[in-house]
Amino acid sequence: MIISMLRFKSRILIVCLTMTTAMLIAIPARALRLDLDSAIDRAIRENRSIAIDALNVRSARLGVDRATTRFDVELRPVLEFGTLDGKSTSLYGIEASKLLPGGTGIAARIESENFDRTIGRRARLAVEINQPLFRDFGRLINEEPVAQATSDLRRAERLFYTQRSDLVLDVIFTFENILRLERQVTADENSVERAEALLQSTRAKESLGRTTRIDSLRVELQHGQAQSRLLADRQQLESEYQAFAELLGIDFDEEIVLESSEQLELNLPKPVDAVAQAFDNRLDYAQALQDLEDTKRGTLIAEKLVLPDVTVTGRYTRSDKPFTFGDEDRSRWFFGVRGDTDLNKRAARIDIARAELDETSAEQRIRVIELGITRDVRQAMLRYRRAQAELSPLTSNLENAKTRLELAQRLFEVGRSDNFSVTDAEDAFLEAQTRLLSGQTQATLEAYRYLHTVAALIEFPDILKPGSRLP
Repeated sequence: MIISMLRFKSRILIVCLTMTTAMLIAIPARALRLDLDSAIDRAIRENRSIAIDALNVRSARLGVDRATTRFDVELRPVLEFGTLDGKSTSLYGIEASKLLPGGTGIAARIESENFDRTIGRRARLAVEINQPLFRDFGRLINEEPVAQATSDLRRAERLFYTQRSDLVLDVIFTFENILRLERQVTADENSVERAEALLQSTRAKESLGRTTRIDSLRVELQHGQAQSRLLADRQQLESEYQAFAELLGIDFDEEIVLESSEQLELNLPKPVDAVAQAFDNRLDYAQALQDLEDTKRGTLIAEKLVLPDVTVTGRYTRSDKPFTFGDEDRSRWFFGVRGDTDLNKRAARIDIARAELDETSAEQRIRVIELGITRDVRQAMLRYRRAQAELSPLTSNLENAKTRLELAQRLFEVGRSDNFSVTDAEDAFLEAQTRLLSGQTQATLEAYRYLHTVAALIEFPDILKPGSRLP
């Protein structure tokens, strides 16, 4: 009864495997064929998350444009209607003003006014210059909104390129895992075929009384395990393909065929040179340096805000009949100084103290990042060397396991050994094969992970790298 149930379950597994195989290996003639480079290019173009990050960069760039508008020429219409002592008045004109980066404000106003019927309508021209002293003087204060918006833009761009590099690494990992699983599925299929051949041979020997039922059950168990392993690897392969399609922005139903790529091998530099390369390229390090510059600028601004607000004003006005400036014009000049300050400086001093703490924190964070980058680079180098070193013994182990399996099969066929040695050799061979496939993939992935660690996986704009300064 137990034997019949095992055989029945075995037939069901075979039917399921046949159907799954037909679904997975049936590739239409117009399947999408991709190598690693084309897959990366497509992911950069079509990935939906990257598209959202690109919109964030565009938004930040518009923020810079918006901040620079404070130095544009402003034009305002002047229009006023009312009554004065029971008499109607009217005024219309236009005013233009501009703020210079140093804080100087220039304004010009021309208007036509009517408030006294005996005098009639008069024209007036006014030009005014305001020059702040102390607190609001200089580019530091007046260009701060632009500097902050530019800093936000650089932060958004660095985040965009960092996530772009992460995406490329994800594509590479998924691509290589798919190739590994495809080779693993092929190995599983061969294992199933060998198990079926061994099962038939064992049953034949059992019918002749040259082996026991226990031996047949052992082979049937191994055959079922091989089928289950094949089914599980095929399902995992299908799952990886779906994840790959999502990374590339491809419809899940579209068939993909990947072309094998050569294993990447690196000539690693000295650790000190690798760390220096990371310091020259890592965007998180560049962002930490920019944060420090922002905090230093914030400290200078906080110290400047303690100064009094003093402005020198020069104004020239000229009025006459409407737009007929001549002998009857009236010109006036005005020079003056106005100021405002808070004699209680406690709040300002607190702001200075907080700005200095922010600056100190930013300096400490840079040191933490430097230590982290040094550790990451050295560990990435160690992982890559270890993965490369493991390839030779893994290859040798596979050759030995293959030789052992072939010898065990020949001895079993001539009756000089039982099938236990064959099943044991089969398990060892399959494990060695799996370990080698994983080791080869791991070595390739560690090479790419090292490039990602030193920020050499993709090119970054120089303006985003450490050492660049805000324009």
